[in-house]
Amino acid sequence: MKTAKDYNALISDWEYCYCVNCNTIRYGAELTATDQGVKCSVCGSYDLEVPAWVNCPQEMKNVAVKCPRGGSGIIKGKRGENECVYYCSFRHA
Repeated sequence: MKTAKDYNALISDWEYCYCVNCNTIRYGAELTATDQGVKCSVCGSYDLEVPAWVNCPQEMKNVAVKCPRGGSGIIKGKRGENECVYYCSFRHA
């Protein structure tokens, strides 16, 4: 069984995630570790999407980025290329 200490390590590993309830990206400082899991400190929800390394179609370079939505918005576009329905431009200059 995981403890709050285990979930603190998970927050450090994630760096950020997406809070479904708030509909926004939450960074490590905005997350709280409890014995029940990781929760959003702003709304108290445990409904968080785990980040994942993906090739973001919005990224100009062909490199993997840590997507806060875990790549859940990447779909095939009308012309066959990948596109993301979220258009978050996360970590883009």
